[in-house]
Amino acid sequence: MITEARRADEIVVVHVRRTVTEVARREVAGQRPSPTGFDGRPTCEPFKAVAVNTGPESPQDFKNNIMAMVEIAKANNITVLLGSIPPAAHFSWQPTVNPVPWVASLNDWLRDYAQRMNIRCVDYFSALVGKSCEFRPALSNDGVHPNRDGFAMMRRIVEPMLSGRH
Repeated sequence: MITEARRADEIVVVHVRRTVTEVARREVAGQRPSPTGFDGRPTCEPFKAVAVNTGPESPQDFKNNIMAMVEIAKANNITVLLGSIPPAAHFSWQPTVNPVPWVASLNDWLRDYAQRMNIRCVDYFSALVGKSCEFRPALSNDGVHPNRDGFAMMRRIVEPMLSGRH
């Protein structure tokens, strides 16, 4: 999920993968979060890699987390852009898991949810996916996470949306 905050001509971009929220980032950093996680004014560094791996997450858990973050953002007058889940054909740390149907299903849900909530959805998946639903090798070093070129591609997709050119 990407959150765009416009306050006093400020744009804050938060890239969140799966359940990592601003609240979790602050807890990992040892800071005490507010109940909303925004402390009245969102602050976050763009494109900062943050991961909290707490084990398997159900599709419904993912949806619940996205819905909660959108609700909190909207309650704080933050414009939300939902970003699609990047492609992945395998997880090296869990070779028996096939993420392709999971990613496809949740990306369909994200698009539908964004439309229902009248928020924009950023389609990273289409630009990053290869012929076999894998992350294009030139854009990822491990097939799951974007590398420098992958983030550059994502940036080219989202910047027009942030500046209102899309």
